[in-house]
Amino acid sequence: WGHGLLWLLGLGGIIFGFNRLRVAHDRIITLMYTDSLTGIANRRIFLESLGGAISFAQRHQTPLSIIMADLDDFKSVNDTFGHNAGDQVLQAFATLLMENSRQEDLAARFGGEEFIMMLPGTGAKESAVLGERVRRHWQEMTSPAFSIRVTASFGVAAYQPGDTVDGFIERADQALYDAKVMGKN
Repeated sequence: WGHGLLWLLGLGGIIFGFNRLRVAHDRIITLMYTDSLTGIANRRIFLESLGGAISFAQRHQTPLSIIMADLDDFKSVNDTFGHNAGDQVLQAFATLLMENSRQEDLAARFGGEEFIMMLPGTGAKESAVLGERVRRHWQEMTSPAFSIRVTASFGVAAYQPGDTVDGFIERADQALYDAKVMGKN
C-alpha cells in the first residue's frame, strides 16, 4: 500500500510539474512574439510572418500589401504629458489597428511609435483605403485620460515580384517618409 501511495504522489508531482512547464512555455512564446506594452505582435513575429506571406504571394500570385504608420510628433506627448500618457496613446493606436484588422491580417508594433500591418490578399488601392480609414478614425480620437489629439502618418506598399522582406518594408517606409514630408497626418 505504501509503495502505491508513493507512486501516486510521484505521478501527481510529474503531472503538476508538466503543467507548470507547459504554462511557462506558453508564457515564453507570448513574450517572444508580443509587444508587452500594446499587446499586439512585435517586430520579430511580423518579420517572420512577412517572409512566409511573400513566399505565398509569389507562389500563388496573390496580392499582398503592408501599411507602415508612425505617430506624428510623438515625443511631444511624452514631454508634455509624461510617459504614462504616451503609453496610453500607443495602446489606443494598437487597439485601433486591431479593430480594423481582419483575422488574416497582422498588426504589429515595429518600434517606438511605429506600427506596421500586413494585409494578405489585399492590393495597394484597398490598403490605401484602409490606411485612410484608420487615419481618419485616429485623427478624431481623443484620449480620455488627457485632452490631446495625436495624428499619424501612413505609408503603403504592395508586393512586387522579387521583393525581399527588407526591400518591401523599405518601400513602405519611404512612402511613410514622403507622407511626413508632405505635412504629416
